[in-house]
Amino acid sequence: MRASPAVSANILVGNLSGLADPKRSSDGGAISVFEYSDPEIKHNVIVQNRALNNNDSGGIFVALWSSPLIEGNLIVGNEGGGLFLGGQEHRYGRTLDPLPPPEDFLVRVLRNLFVGNEHRGGGPAGQVSGAMRFTMQSRALLENNIIARNPGGVHLQRSELVLRNNTILDDLGIIEKMEGLAPVALVNNILRGTLTIRTGVSIAYCNVRGSYRGTGSFDVDPGFVDDGFAATAVAAKYDEASFTTGLTSSRRLRPQALAGRPIQLGESWSVVKDNGTHTLSVWGSLPGEAAMQASFGFSVPPTYRLGPGSPCIDSGTNLDAAATDCYRTPRPLHGGISKTADLGAHEHDQKREGK
Repeated sequence: MRASPAVSANILVGNLSGLADPKRSSDGGAISVFEYSDPEIKHNVIVQNRALNNNDSGGIFVALWSSPLIEGNLIVGNEGGGLFLGGQEHRYGRTLDPLPPPEDFLVRVLRNLFVGNEHRGGGPAGQVSGAMRFTMQSRALLENNIIARNPGGVHLQRSELVLRNNTILDDLGIIEKMEGLAPVALVNNILRGTLTIRTGVSIAYCNVRGSYRGTGSFDVDPGFVDDGFAATAVAAKYDEASFTTGLTSSRRLRPQALAGRPIQLGESWSVVKDNGTHTLSVWGSLPGEAAMQASFGFSVPPTYRLGPGSPCIDSGTNLDAAATDCYRTPRPLHGGISKTADLGAHEHDQKREGK
């Protein structure tokens, strides 16, 4: 509490919170940020962590006017959701705090990858907010994040948020506003899940799946690069000393081509530490059915980079664009004088990647 540490370049795998209270999870399976704390959480692998009762994030939990910088993390396969953000503390029968001004309270969520996180808190409705849940007068900037394959997707409620240049392939729900908070604003995003809006919102220059439109927005396949990978693991062995599992692939691999990418192993998720021509090392163990099988399928999702000819290239506004993309490539790439930028987390480099 009231701390500002640097949490950088760590492997946070297999942590469990909530042991002290079986009725309600402790907050944050891997990282908990509370009460006016402003840490930098950068370049960590946050994988296979769990909050008991699937409550308040197996990955990162933030609450009570804390303003962390959350940047460049791989947040993969956590139970209880990947990220929870609340401003106000949950208080029952007590007076709420006044909302701090933006210069004192702003969470920055930049260049992170959210894949394979889940939150089984929806009752009959099933999965909700697998990637992230923002509520209780939170205030945040989300920029250059890639969010995919998280059941239930993104849940935004009673919060003041700006989302720009994100690639969101999951469902996105903006369901409730609160007096004193600015409307949620979305610009230059790729939104290809189901969009649910139940309150005021500003949407401009977005690729939106479905009927919702805004200034400069449209609905068309984004044209991502097809660089996913799938094969069969014909052998697997867990190494307790290194917290990794070694796999033997049925298909040939280009050495290190999959390093640092999320990987689905049966029904579970991990992150590839490194790979050789027929071998992979992934963080953590193999929970579930995959651990008991002699062989099982695995797959690595695509990177969701824009391919040559993507309709998202030059379809955004440079006036409100992020200064760089998820790889820190400057935006825009046309001499710095263009009025356009690409949509989503990736700015396509025509010289390097083709037109």
